[in-house]
Amino acid sequence: MKTLSTYLNAGYNFDGLWKIDANENDGYADLQFNLLPIFRFGSVSEITANSAKLSAGWEIRGDFGVSTYGFILDTLPYPRIGEGHHLMKIDLGAPAPHFYGFFNETAYELEKNTTYHFRAYASNDAGISYTLPSASDRFTTDPMIAVQPEGSGDSEDDPYLISSLENLFWVYLESANQNPFTGKFLRQNAHIDMMETHTWNQSSGEASYYQGWGAIGGQYGTFDGVYDGAGYSVSNMHLHRPDQDRVGFITMLNPNGIVKNRHIVDAFVVGKEYVGGLVGLSNTGRIENCSVSGMVAGLKEVGGLVGVIYGPVIASSSGTVQGSELTGGLVGNIWYANVSDCFSRAQVVRTEGSENLIFGAFSGKFGGSATYAGIIANSYATGKVIFNGTDDPTDKGFVGEANEPSIALMSGNFWDTESSNQNSAVGAEGKTTAEMTDLSTFQSTAWDLDSTWALDSGVNDGYPHHQWAAAGPVSIDDKKPVENWLSADSYILNRSYPNPFNASFTIPFVLKKTTEVKLKLYDISGRQVMQILNEKLSSGSYHYRVDANTLSSGVYILKIDLGQNAHSQKLVLLK
Repeated sequence: MKTLSTYLNAGYNFDGLWKIDANENDGYADLQFNLLPIFRFGSVSEITANSAKLSAGWEIRGDFGVSTYGFILDTLPYPRIGEGHHLMKIDLGAPAPHFYGFFNETAYELEKNTTYHFRAYASNDAGISYTLPSASDRFTTDPMIAVQPEGSGDSEDDPYLISSLENLFWVYLESANQNPFTGKFLRQNAHIDMMETHTWNQSSGEASYYQGWGAIGGQYGTFDGVYDGAGYSVSNMHLHRPDQDRVGFITMLNPNGIVKNRHIVDAFVVGKEYVGGLVGLSNTGRIENCSVSGMVAGLKEVGGLVGVIYGPVIASSSGTVQGSELTGGLVGNIWYANVSDCFSRAQVVRTEGSENLIFGAFSGKFGGSATYAGIIANSYATGKVIFNGTDDPTDKGFVGEANEPSIALMSGNFWDTESSNQNSAVGAEGKTTAEMTDLSTFQSTAWDLDSTWALDSGVNDGYPHHQWAAAGPVSIDDKKPVENWLSADSYILNRSYPNPFNASFTIPFVLKKTTEVKLKLYDISGRQVMQILNEKLSSGSYHYRVDANTLSSGVYILKIDLGQNAHSQKLVLLK
């Protein structure tokens, strides 16, 4: 009864029905059975612009094992085997016999900046088994192929030469992987336009938006090297991370970190806390000869240049800065830092609903102590301070709040009493616009008019400007649309104008065929504030004028859906 020949002689089928094993069923003949494999996990790693490494682990059950296994991918959730249900199938054939398994394979020829869903599969006579749906089965390919810059980066004479957006993306990826560039030198040697980053990293949800550029340092990293912009600019940076702290071109500048000669033009930066156009948090790093123009918004400790600073800075900012607490045109919060020869021409806006009073045209707060003290010297501000939903303040012309040890350490500073809506200020002397643009105002002060500052009626609206940036910050005030901002087979989308706007703005676009058009406006928190249009339009040229009188001053996102294509534009409302 425990011998195979007994059953074979009796005509038993051992090819797919019966089995006999001394270790099972007490050695008697037993029916074979078949079960689907169980997958324990699926994961993805080593993601690039056109490839990703897929992994999975399984347990094989039953007597028939697995006939074939592999991975399937699609841009829609829950891909499965079958025509029309997956974009890519990686068939790894039949595995070697075993009961537990781990396998991986790299998927190639993927599309850049695309979100994929993948599942591992295994099949046998019982059917097909898949990995269970989870957050780990979704990934987005990199938006471009990173290119390592020329140079070793080991010295000022042989720095990494940042010549393109691909080089800059390589720096971002390295820093996001915990490379702080300690002791390394980077030098930019070309202007870099980041316009294409506007459509990078789309978020999920109904109020979906493009997160754009990722910031050097990633979410939790730092920068500890030397970045010399060499006077070249980075323009059209789009960085929209409303739920993330330490947001800026660089997330956090460490004590040995230096950023100099860096100009960021027409930036759009949104974060939560420690938000700045150049650096989110400067932890005693050094910032020299830098400028930022554009829109910067966040919740707390928000500045046009830096969110919070604990180190020396010489820089300028212009555009719009919006926050709920501790917000300033140049810096949100200055702690025992040496800030000298700086200026801010940015408008500062308090988000509606906030009751915080620490706002200033130059800095929200300046703090220190007798032991750890800083200075603010030979600097100025010209921008308005606007409190949405209530009366505007009149005493925020320079610094919003400063403690007693710090007030004594501010000297040679000014604010424009006419261009701003401020009657008084902490740490600065008020001057009219005529006085602020008159050389004699500064000749009797400690301002360095030989090598640092200059005045020219044709530069920076006649206000003092830095000699190292004679052209001054580039204005973001687009008063007319840029033709053919985005052209596709079925439409042409131009920029909305004017931007910034006061009471209304216009959305221009051309449809080459009948198209479903949706236009929605969101605030920086992702809350929809206006449904502008939702209908099918015939081919033709359109200029939709939007009345925004009911909205408060601040930064807004215009979402434009043309058929299956989604686009977004940033707008600033200044009343």
